[in-house]
Amino acid sequence: MGERYMEESINEFEKIMDQYIQEENFIEAEKIGAKFPNAPKIQSKIISIYIKLEEYEKAKEIGLKFPEEEKIQSQMIKIYMKEGNYVEAIKLGTKFPENPIIQSQMISIYIKEKEYEKAIKLGAKFSENPIIQTQMMSIYIEQKEYEKAKEIGLKFPEEEKIQSQMIKIYMKEGNYVEAIKLGAEFPENPIIQSQMMSVYMRQGKYYRAKRIGEKFSWHKPIQLQLGKIYNILGQPKNDKPQIERNNAKIDNDTNKATNEDTISMESREILEWIETSQRTEAKSIVDEIKKQKYYPAILLTCALYDKNDMTKAKEQFAEFLEKELEISGEDEVIKRVIGRLKLKDEKFDRKYYENFLTEIEERKQESQEEMIR
Repeated sequence: MGERYMEESINEFEKIMDQYIQEENFIEAEKIGAKFPNAPKIQSKIISIYIKLEEYEKAKEIGLKFPEEEKIQSQMIKIYMKEGNYVEAIKLGTKFPENPIIQSQMISIYIKEKEYEKAIKLGAKFSENPIIQTQMMSIYIEQKEYEKAKEIGLKFPEEEKIQSQMIKIYMKEGNYVEAIKLGAEFPENPIIQSQMMSVYMRQGKYYRAKRIGEKFSWHKPIQLQLGKIYNILGQPKNDKPQIERNNAKIDNDTNKATNEDTISMESREILEWIETSQRTEAKSIVDEIKKQKYYPAILLTCALYDKNDMTKAKEQFAEFLEKELEISGEDEVIKRVIGRLKLKDEKFDRKYYENFLTEIEERKQESQEEMIR
């Protein structure tokens, strides 16, 4: 009876902590944590607070007390990854060979270190796990081994993120027929429909792209594409269909996750264009991004593109992020980047950009991990 009461009590306090964390009332959340020093679920939430505050030593002190708790040890690995201590992260990860979340973290490390063979070998052990197989597809796409990537994609016909990668492959191959055919199976997925717009735009079928875009006019990446289409078709911007905000309330978390997926796709492609000397294509996208004041991770690509005056680029980027915070509310990643940008000796190069983008991607992975749990 006592154990059951304690479990129910912990569950109730978990809900209260979640509310405090959402409100960033970390002091009150810590007070609850102090009452349950031996409750893994509660202490895991305290660790998440310390990670958010970058107080990694405090987080690790807690983590060391729960060596058998896999969720907490996954958080420990996350800390080591943030610190760049991949040796300790891998050492810890090998203790949990059957945990797909932890092994996905191991694969992320191998990908960052470009140790693709190790990542592929590990991924083969989780051939039925869609998150890990998404990582495998990313490796094969990076290596231009499209047939291997497609073999994976065909095994997960219902996984929308994987099917989005399949469409990306077809686009890279110039196989627009298959891309459109596959995209038609996911008419309500804004990321996939954004890809469809790109396919039609490459074919010069701007009116078809426009029809798709107007259906998803609430979606930031599609707004960018629509702006480009309107310019091409010679329509004034004020002719854009107005979003019926009162009739289309978009769930914040869904909208955020959608933006993050597109950040990964669009940002890295623009950077790739720049590095492969396809600057004309990159610049046209960058110019549109500047007009639209698009999501900050994309804007960072603009700053990287402007290599002639990096100091000015840093100042402009910091100014933009501050405005973004006013509009979108609190965002710990953006706040940290603003602080870094204001440091005179802060290095501002491709590695800096990739670290920022990785933090954005980690958010998405965390939400996926919660879904698994």
